[in-house]
Amino acid sequence: MTNGKIYEGDVGVKFIVTTGIDLTDATKLQIMVTKGDLTAATWTGAICSTDPQAIEYTSVDNDLNVSGKYKMYAYVEKGSASKHSGTVFVVQVYDVFK
Repeated sequence: MTNGKIYEGDVGVKFIVTTGIDLTDATKLQIMVTKGDLTAATWTGAICSTDPQAIEYTSVDNDLNVSGKYKMYAYVEKGSASKHSGTVFVVQVYDVFK
């Protein structure tokens, strides 16, 4: 059990990031990530099934491979002339032994 916390090595963690804009015609939906060790990652999401203004992504192996603070923001493109970056937020990923 995770007690509501996200731990290093977890797989299947669902991230839902609200953007405040309608994503139905978006051509790119991503969550830009800086991990706890300061390495960068890009997670490609999809439109959330319950909110057309949110990006949904479920973690896979190696997404949460280090503990620490993960800084993230939504990135959306609607064709080549419309590109949007969202507000940065922080998610704590805990060491499995703490």
